[in-house]
Amino acid sequence: MALLGIARDPQTPEEARLDALTVIQHMRADLDMAEYAALDAGRKASSWTALGRALGITRQGAERRWLRLAPKGTPSRDAEAGRRARQRS
Repeated sequence: MALLGIARDPQTPEEARLDALTVIQHMRADLDMAEYAALDAGRKASSWTALGRALGITRQGAERRWLRLAPKGTPSRDAEAGRRARQRS
């Protein structure tokens, strides 16, 4: 049964529901890493406006999402500094 079916079915056993939540958490982490990687690579070739449009959010929202998704332990990144560096090259 698909995750949504497990979540919605009132007959789903507790263990299956808890397992589904664990799977969802792992999927969310994988999606966050994939989104960060796409934004990180994309910001070097595309404008924040284009990246935001692809995500259905604003330019500023795309920059903030990139910063929020940065892996823990990564030195703090300044989106404005990245934009200036790209404009210089």
